[in-house]
Formats: sequence, structure tokens, C-alpha cells
Amino acid sequence: MRKETKSYLIIEKMDFSQKVNNRISIGNELLSKQITSDEALEKFKTEVSKWSNYNLELLKQSFNNTNNEYQKEYKGSYRPRGYLGSHLFSEDVERKKKEVSSYIKGLEKILDKLDLIPVEGIV
Repeated sequence: MRKETKSYLIIEKMDFSQKVNNRISIGNELLSKQITSDEALEKFKTEVSKWSNYNLELLKQSFNNTNNEYQKEYKGSYRPRGYLGSHLFSEDVERKKKEVSSYIKGLEKILDKLDLIPVEGIV
């Protein structure tokens, strides 16, 4: 069994913190959007996808190992739940907002332990 090596930041903690806090702010802006039409929902889904993909790339590029435990943790923050039968527009909106909320919590969890994450060159 291979032991996974701990990933470390290759950017300064303050820089990383600012970037992640910015991503959380954008996520909160997404949550505050009023979605009132199918067209708006499709646009919202696209925005959420772009936001989350950027977050994932940020987590990949901020560490020495692109397949690091922090980006894995972020990806695992949201677990979609299947639904049976028909679904309503309001349920689709709520489901997508729950996804955003879960990813925000994932980013916050990473920030909560930032003081424990090693930085390249600092032992």
C-alpha cells in the first residue's frame, strides 16, 4: 500500500486565502440570484459550472500536486441526490443552489485548516 504524500501550497497562504475568499464571495452572489424562468435557470447552471470549474483549477494550481487532497475534498463537497418522478422548476433551482452552497462549505473547510497546510520551502 502506497502512502500518499501530503500536498503543500506553492503560493503564499495570504494570496491563497484571498483567492479562495473571492471565490466564496462569488458563490454567495450566485446564491442570491433570483431565478424566475427556464432561460435564467440554464444561464445559472452555466455560471455555476464555470464557477466550480475555476475553483477546482485554483485548487489544482495552488499546490505542488495537481491531484491533491484539497481538490478531492472540494469535489466531494457535493453529492447529487437522485430524484424520482417529475420535478418542478423550483426544485431544479433549489437543487442547483444546494450544489453552490455545498461547494462554498467545501472551500470554507479548506480555509478553516489553512494554518495547518504546509507551504513550499517552509518546513
